[in-house]
Amino acid sequence: STLFPYTTLFRSPYRPDGMNLPLLGSSLLAAALWAASGIAMRVANHIFTRTGPRAWFDLLMLAAVLAMWAGCALNLEALRGAGIRPQAHGYGATMYTMLAWQGLHAALLTLMTLYTLARRWAGLLDPAHRNTFDNTRIMGYFSVAQALVALAVLHAPRVLI
Repeated sequence: STLFPYTTLFRSPYRPDGMNLPLLGSSLLAAALWAASGIAMRVANHIFTRTGPRAWFDLLMLAAVLAMWAGCALNLEALRGAGIRPQAHGYGATMYTMLAWQGLHAALLTLMTLYTLARRWAGLLDPAHRNTFDNTRIMGYFSVAQALVALAVLHAPRVLI
């Protein structure tokens, strides 16, 4: 995991003096968008289980993915806006590695969501045959959880140091 090197760096003498932390405002907006992604998945599950309007299911699934990507973009802005560059120091490189890890999860969630929607449009997904959707939903929840934990770790020096 990329969390260990980061926690080692922010408590060690290797952390450069005056190294900025990610912008708090952008980070909070990213956290809100990631939470919204999880909520969209939850509501999509509710609609899917109750055989609600299919168009709402599709929109919620796409909204969950878009919110995940928007959160990643805001997290990138939080790093860039604070002047943190990956090439400047291992501390910043570790922050960007954590962002890249979240981007990987957003990419996987995008592919899984598109596959889920394609199966639904083909008539292969319904409340009785829902494994594809359940796997996508679990991946969405996991992506939200790991993004929020990584964001908390990025801002831990504000509280711990």
